[in-house]
Order: sequence, then structure tokens, then C-alpha cells
Amino acid sequence: MRFHFIWLWFSSLCLEKCLSSSIIAINRTSVNSYLEVLANEIGEKYFSGHRCVVVMSDAGLLRNFKINTTVVHIEMNPTNESCVQEVADLLRITYQDNCDGYIIQSSNPNCAFDGWLDIYFHSSVARHNPKYLFLPVYPHLLTYGDELLSRRESDQTADFLVSEINENSTDWAVIISTNNFYVHPTVPGREPKIYLDEWHYETGFKENVNLYPDKVLNLKGKPFRIATDKYFPLTSAYPLEGSEVRISLYFCEKYNCTPEAVTDNSLWGTIYDNLSADGVLGNVYNDRADVGVLAVYLWLNEWYYIDYCTGYLAADVTVILPKPTKLSPWILPFLPFKYDVWIAFFISLFLSASSLYFITRVSIRFTRFRDQLIMKVQFTTIDDSLMRAIGLAVLQQPSSRLIGDSPNRYLFTSYEFLYLVLSAMYSAELASFLTVPLYYPPIDTFHAFAHSGIHWYATGSAWSNALKNSDEEDAKLIVNRFGVLSMDQLKEKIKEGKHGFTVERMAGGSIGEQDFQTSDVIPMYHIMKEKLFGSPLVGAIKKGSPYLKHFNEVVLKLVDYGHYLYWENDVARQYLGSSIQAAYEEAKTVQIDDSPAVIQISNIQGVVLIYTIGIIISIIVFFYEIITYRKNENSLLIEKKK
Repeated sequence: MRFHFIWLWFSSLCLEKCLSSSIIAINRTSVNSYLEVLANEIGEKYFSGHRCVVVMSDAGLLRNFKINTTVVHIEMNPTNESCVQEVADLLRITYQDNCDGYIIQSSNPNCAFDGWLDIYFHSSVARHNPKYLFLPVYPHLLTYGDELLSRRESDQTADFLVSEINENSTDWAVIISTNNFYVHPTVPGREPKIYLDEWHYETGFKENVNLYPDKVLNLKGKPFRIATDKYFPLTSAYPLEGSEVRISLYFCEKYNCTPEAVTDNSLWGTIYDNLSADGVLGNVYNDRADVGVLAVYLWLNEWYYIDYCTGYLAADVTVILPKPTKLSPWILPFLPFKYDVWIAFFISLFLSASSLYFITRVSIRFTRFRDQLIMKVQFTTIDDSLMRAIGLAVLQQPSSRLIGDSPNRYLFTSYEFLYLVLSAMYSAELASFLTVPLYYPPIDTFHAFAHSGIHWYATGSAWSNALKNSDEEDAKLIVNRFGVLSMDQLKEKIKEGKHGFTVERMAGGSIGEQDFQTSDVIPMYHIMKEKLFGSPLVGAIKKGSPYLKHFNEVVLKLVDYGHYLYWENDVARQYLGSSIQAAYEEAKTVQIDDSPAVIQISNIQGVVLIYTIGIIISIIVFFYEIITYRKNENSLLIEKKK
């Protein structure tokens, strides 16, 4: 009896093992087909809401993949040396169409990932945060997750799913893991993947967990790297403070991350054509920082390489310029009349001379005053008419009485009234100019600054980025006079009081402080009223960053509740120098001495100049007349002797 029991137990055990081996054999021959079932299950649940999904696979795989959205199938050749370039070329159109779902089954998964990265770094317009599903290829590639998720670029997205064959289990044939988004790939000892679930083609998922959780909701203390520099009241790296920095601090408080400052003392920096970069923008582009804040504007050229978060209020850039100087006394006689009045005056002078000459000539020919006019020799020649008209303009009386009832007398009287009014106007204006200090008008407009010829300087090229691509002639003139200097050079240059320097006006009314602009030199300048350019302030962030959605939500909340504006004023009170801000406040209006002035010899320099010029011309003409007269007299004597 005991023997029969042992035999039955052994027989059943053998039968079980044989059936199990048969099942394993069937699974192994059909494993790629079962993986397609897995892809369809995950795709239908997690990818159906996407605009489109890109399926990349080796030949013969995932042919029957189909879900309720647009699917683009790309067949890869994983052994080809140019695999990455081929994949990049095929992905280019789908990337521009914002296909952000990727399901990949290839024996060379790095080829597919590198092809996507090539498009990511070199695509100028499109940007999205991708969702990945990597599947193994039996029997060529069973486990690969550690290698793939250890790559630095695996941190580009929080939705990175890998499935691997579990050869040690017959119950759960596929292990599903996600990238360890909570620890940066460059940290030594990091576990590259996090276990999520297991799957079998007959029983489905073991845990039925969410395979694509929103990892940003709890970053588990992950370092959140903030690229910035010292620029109160907006930013500071040490201490990590400022109204813009506080947005990132609040973000970390809400989503459980640890803020860390990143700075290379290059301010905004530059992203060069060879893709090297520095400064705040470069740290973001090169993945040395997760967000960059330093009064970043919506610059178009940089947007091709990075992305911007939602704007939080606005700021504008203008310049401090030398205060207006006193007008030169030499031009004082010309100030009472504007250009148009002077033009009208000289036209009147010409018309009065020509009309008096014309009336006199007509009167000699057609009136009874012919003999009298010829004897008087008044207005009978052009030069005589012009000289008498000039005398009339300065209210000089004729050297002899005009002929009574003659037409030119009535015309002359009418001109006397005209020039009496003009002389009274000129005298009144001249008196006001003599008694009040006169200054050149302040440069308060964009147009005036463009035509002023003043050079302006700043700490970096970012201060002129917004103007470089402008087609306006005024903008081109301004950009051509812009220069970048070091801090030491700026400290020396600003003491000269001859150039312009950039300042930034914040939404709360404060002025961003720069080390070379001190309370000692600011009173030498005034702030131009019009702005050079302005923009909403934004944070620079990686293209397709998984943080962008939640960072934007934080920005909108803080702006709507008024926290950002309060923070700006709060930081200004704590960190900005009161004497510097007071100097800026004074510089917003032009302070000039407008008290009555005592007339000095310098006030009549212009009159003396005109008088001197007149005397010199008179002397030259006088000697010319003497020389001409003697030549003519000698010629007459010679003719008489003949």
C-alpha cells in the first residue's frame, strides 16, 4: 500500500513537471507575441489619451499593436552602425507633431533612445515631456533596465517604464520597473530602477498598481537645482533668496524637494552655436540645473534651446543717462524763436525787401512820384532794399523821410508794424532766457536716446538681446552703441558721467541693484522715462521638463494670491540699500537749478559773437571797396592820359 502511494506521488510530480515544462516551452516560443499583448494592455490604459504614439521595433515585432489613438510604426535595424541617425530622421516629423508616447521593442534600446535625444537637443520649436515603454526582445535581450536607466539622460522624463523577462519565475514572466526619478543619475550608488509590478500573459498584472504615477507630487527630498546669481530683489545664490527664488522654494515646500543653488558667476550666460553654454541659461541647457531664475525675459534665440515657465508679472529695462547740462551761452540769441519762426522771419525779410524794391520800380515807371523817388535813391536797387529791410527788422528808422503818399511809404509802414510785433516777441523771450538757467532737454524717449550718440554699457549681452533682432532703425542705432564691460571696468566708467548704464525696473517699483551703481555716482544721472524693452519675468527650464506643469501651477497660484509682489517688496526691504534706492528715486526726475539767475558777461557771449562777426565782415567789405575803388580810379586816369 505504501509503495502504491509513493508511486502515485512520483507519477503526479512527473506529470506536473512535464506540463510545466510544456507551458514554459510554449511561452518561450511565443514570448514576443505575449509581450505584444502586454504592450496593448498598457497602451490602451495609459497611451490612448495622447495625440499620437510612436511604436519603434525590430522587424516582425509589434505588428498587431493597436490602440484608440494615432499610431506611427517605425521599423528599426538595431545592428546598423547608423541606427541612431536613421531613427532620428524618422522621428523628426513625429516629434514636430508632438507625438509624446513611445513604445519600443528592440534588441538595441539605446539606439531608439539616442535617436530621440538627438531630436530633443536639436529640434528648435517642438517640445514635450515623453512617456516611454520599453519591451524586451526574446531571446536576444531579456534584462537591460539597469544599463538603460543608469544613463544621465534617463532623468529627462519621470515616465520611463521598462519590462524585463523573469526567467526565474513561471507565474510572473515579466517584471515591470520605472526609472528612479527621485535620485539624479549622477549620484554615486544610485539604484537605477524601482520595481512596480509583474505580469503574466494568462493572469495579467500581479499588483495592478499605477504604472505611470505622477512622481513630481512627492519628490522624496530630491535636490531641486536652482541656477541663479546675485541680483536683488529678484535672486541671490548665497543666501538662496529673492522674490524669484522664493517661487522655487515654495515649489520644493509643496512637492517635497531640497533646493540647491547652482552658480558659475557668469550671470545669464550664453548658449553658443556649438551647443556649449555657461551662466544661468547654460546651466539649465546642460542639465546642471532644473530651473534658472535671474530676471530672465522671453528671449527668442534662447527659446530654441530651453523652455520658459509661465510669466510672473513684468519688468522693463531702461538706462541711466547723464543729467542735462547747461546750454552754451553762444546759442542764447537764437533761442527765443524756434526753427519754424526763424524760417518765417527770414522769409518775411526777403519778401519785404523784394516787395519794396518792386513797388519802387513800378512807382518810378507809372506814378507821379518818379522824379522824387529817383532823387531819394531809396529802394531803387536790390542791395539798398535788402539793407533797409534788415534795418527795418531791428526797428531802425530810415535815414531820411519817405515821400509822402507814395505807395512804398504805406508798404513800409505795414512792415514796421510786422517787425514791431516780432521784435517785442523776441525781446520778451530773450528776457526770460537771460534770467532763468537753461539746460539741454533730458533724454527721456527711445527715439531721443537712439539719436543722442551716447554709448551705453552693461554686465552682459543679455541686456541687449531683446533689441538685436529688431528691424527698427532706432533699435539698430542703440544696439550699435552697446558694450559689455567687466564689473571693475564699469565701476571706473560710471564715474565719468558721460555714458549710459542699464537699470531694471521691477513690478513693485524697486530698481534692481548692481554693484557698480552706488549712491555716490547715481546722482550724476537720471533714469530715462521710456523703456528700452520689457517682458514678463520667467524661469528658464529644460525643454520637455517633467517639472514644468507643476511649476506653472505654483507660479499662477502665487501671482493670483499676490504673494510674488509681496515677496519682491519684502526682499527689497531686507536686502536693498535704502540710500541706493533713494538715489534711484531721485534720479527718476531731472533735478536742475531753476532759481532766477544773475545776468553775467557769459549771458551776452552770443550777442558779442554775432557783433564780432558783423564787425569782421564789415571791415573785410570796407577794405574790398577801397581796393576796388582805387583800381577803378587808376583805370580812369590811364584812359584819360590816352
